Amino acid sequence: MIYALKNGAVYKQLQQTVDLSALTVQTTLSEAIELLRNSTEPPLKIVVMWRDLSDNANIDQDTTIQMDGVSGITLHTGLEILLRAVSSDYAKLGYIVKDGIIIVATTDSLPVKMSTRVYDISYLLAAPARYRFGFGPGFQRGFPGTFYPGQSGQFAPTAGSGRSTYSQRRSRRGRGQEQGGRRADRISGIIRNTVRPNRWR
Repeated sequence: MIYALKNGAVYKQLQQTVDLSALTVQTTLSEAIELLRNSTEPPLKIVVMWRDLSDNANIDQDTTIQMDGVSGITLHTGLEILLRAVSSDYAKLGYIVKDGIIIVATTDSLPVKMSTRVYDISYLLAAPARYRFGFGPGFQRGFPGTFYPGQSGQFAPTAGSGRSTYSQRRSRRGRGQEQGGRRADRISGIIRNTVRPNRWR
């Protein structure tokens, strides 16, 4: 509850309109962060993970921001523009609000806010249904589950249909479980290789 209130106060600060016209293309990132920090009252609580920026984005405190200043924008917009200006194609910067503090780092290093969602994919794992129907007198000696039009004109079970033995049912169940396991492994592999693959290693 306390952290939620602290975060709410920070988000409220980020919505304030500020003057960032003092920024120039030659302003260093550390100077720009300091200007943003002091553009509101009380000063913004912001922490930059400089080691992460240096190791993963080749950005340090003396890196120039290469952007012009602007006035009359929200602090939130100013911070996003600043981080976008110093980002590169291979390393992008971002921020999160955690425990009342703004943390700036590369997007791959920032903790991810995750929510748990459960999806029913049992229909993807189940064996495909096999429906077999026979029609007319020629199908009356069919296999279990065969249906044919009875004299009344409605479908009726095939007379004389045999029943599978316990060992046959057990064998089919075992094959079904084995195939279901292989399907589960394939689906799991697709998820790991598609949804943020670097996070699974």
